[in-house]
Amino acid sequence: MNKIGVVTVNYRSLQYTLQFVEGISKSIKDYLLIVVNNSPEDTQKLKELESKEVILINSEKNSGYSGGLNLGLKYLQKNTKCEWFLIGNNDVIIDDEFISEIGKLTDKDTIYSPVIMNVGNDIVQNTGGDIGILYGGTINVNKGKHISEIKKTQPDFLSGCFLYFHKNVLDKVGYFDESYESYFEDVDFSMRAKKNGVKIEVVWDWKLRHYHSMSTKDNTGKKDFLIARNAIYFAKKDLNGIKKYLFIFFSILVGFFWVLPRPKNLPYFFRGVKEGLL
Repeated sequence: MNKIGVVTVNYRSLQYTLQFVEGISKSIKDYLLIVVNNSPEDTQKLKELESKEVILINSEKNSGYSGGLNLGLKYLQKNTKCEWFLIGNNDVIIDDEFISEIGKLTDKDTIYSPVIMNVGNDIVQNTGGDIGILYGGTINVNKGKHISEIKKTQPDFLSGCFLYFHKNVLDKVGYFDESYESYFEDVDFSMRAKKNGVKIEVVWDWKLRHYHSMSTKDNTGKKDFLIARNAIYFAKKDLNGIKKYLFIFFSILVGFFWVLPRPKNLPYFFRGVKEGLL
């Protein structure tokens, strides 16, 4: 197997980044890992990780998950001969079993994703997601099901939590849209992929455990803002006709009632709606 280029983004979650780096080093024999750091306070500790296999890029500004991924992917394309790229949230657990499936994934026009599960049990977080027009958002396929009960269906999009693809994919699809920062950037990426003849595939025998939203768990106001804004961004960019307007309407309606139990976050929500509509 040729050297794999790996990208992860650190934002206020240093302990998970350290765990991710260790997991990659133990699981992949030939790799180059790019750690994009969006947290200046973590720079000194992350510098200790640098080696011939690990490169630290300190971003000049925090452009979210999508911007961080792009920094790493652009570095790999410009400065390395890596042909296969693996992007992953830093709060996934990389173990010896996880890498066994990668050698079987050879289609250069397919984006691959594992079954993403909880840490500590056999409950599924998602196997990709579907776009819910009358929900005004996305639905994680197989969420909450035991691994033995999942239905193997083709999702509308793959979770950006963990993706594996050939460098040719970027030539056809382009990079992640940085206007999203975080949330919906993976939906947009998958939609653009399919429009450009790139397939998306869940690899059902490939399983990965994920803590989920570690970088935003203490900043729910910002998360509510991003989801409200980005749902509208997505509809305006990737949906057409009545579907676009229905999605926007329901994203605002459902989003309001979702945030309502957290009244202190309503200003974030309304600001997100306003920016999305502008």
